[in-house]
Amino acid sequence: MSFHNSIKEVRIAITVERFDEAVQFYRDRLGLAVVKQWQDTDGSGIILALGSHTTLELFNSSQAAFVDQMEVGKRISGPVRLALSVRDIEAEVEMFQQAGAQILSQPKTMPWGDYNARVESIDGMQITLYQTNSTEAI
Repeated sequence: MSFHNSIKEVRIAITVERFDEAVQFYRDRLGLAVVKQWQDTDGSGIILALGSHTTLELFNSSQAAFVDQMEVGKRISGPVRLALSVRDIEAEVEMFQQAGAQILSQPKTMPWGDYNARVESIDGMQITLYQTNSTEAI
């Protein structure tokens, strides 16, 4: 099976300085449907549907720092990161490594229940690979 066939969802994760304004733009003005939204002590985030298997995830800086800490152990990502939902995270991490990506963190269970790993492509793009226990489709 090719890597392309193992991707269940593509998520574009953006850290925004003006979170409330960004939410208003994408959700209210462009009309993107909310898949999930949260605000807690770790930060704020929202996932918006872009298509049948593509989402846009907006984070405030606190949430981005929290996710980086959980996945990699320190603040490391830039303003844009890709996140790919995959069927077999162990196999995909191996495939990325063989393709020349740097492994920033091995797969581990996150507080929100997903099984995540972080890689960096040869051009410097950080990519979170995640495997969910959910059978829900976006």
